[in-house]
Amino acid sequence: MMRIEWSRHRVTFGKPLAERQGITFPIVDQLTQVEAARLLIRKAMWLSDRGLDCRREAAMVKAWVPSLATRICHESLLTIGNVAYSREHVAQLRLRDAISAELGDGAANIQRILLTRDVFGTDPS
Repeated sequence: MMRIEWSRHRVTFGKPLAERQGITFPIVDQLTQVEAARLLIRKAMWLSDRGLDCRREAAMVKAWVPSLATRICHESLLTIGNVAYSREHVAQLRLRDAISAELGDGAANIQRILLTRDVFGTDPS
């Protein structure tokens, strides 16, 4: 993650950002969430590869992962600062990519409707 390297090298008030809990705790929490997302994706693929029903897991991935990516990219921009907002920096491109993933592949609320049907057997109103 570019934000990890940035945090190691960016010095403010005499200390690297990587020595500040306000910077590092959100990053390690997000690393945990990314790993959880990877495991959910792998489970859906494993089920699909075996011809098993993976609709629930696929809907969970489609509903959750794009918003997770957008949030992490946005928080990366905030950590890095104004330089990350410029068109020349890869962070702003990643944020746009993440937002476009939220728009495509079935809106999150549609996936939640599918999940509700699967879990509860009813349509939410």
